Amino acid sequence: MMPEFNWVAERFGCSVATVFHKIREGIDADVDTRNAQRREAEGSYRFSTVAKDNYVLVWLEGIGVIPNRRRKFVQNTNGVITALDDEDKEIVSATLTLNDAGECRLLVKGQEKEFWQFRRMVLEGLLFGQIFPSS
Repeated sequence: MMPEFNWVAERFGCSVATVFHKIREGIDADVDTRNAQRREAEGSYRFSTVAKDNYVLVWLEGIGVIPNRRRKFVQNTNGVITALDDEDKEIVSATLTLNDAGECRLLVKGQEKEFWQFRRMVLEGLLFGQIFPSS
């Protein structure tokens, strides 16, 4: 007989602090990977991160780049993780859920997302969008 799944313990482990830490680690890996893919012909730029207790800031820096290109991930006190754009306007927010397979997931507009999918929703335009101003 298989032991019953302890959903209460699993849901407790699916806390906003734990998930936000995993998202922070994923952001660092995303930025490291993207920086390693830069080509010299693209100019002198790089992506950077800074993490504080309740937020992670990702930004583009370099000579001649579009100014104020950044994204901010915030761990809110109400159990919500919010992503903000250059002007601190909400891009997307997520709550936590334990799905029917017993996996901790983010819930975005009623849809389950894995952590990498949430990061992609927020960072793809920054990491792969227009970097330099149009002439």
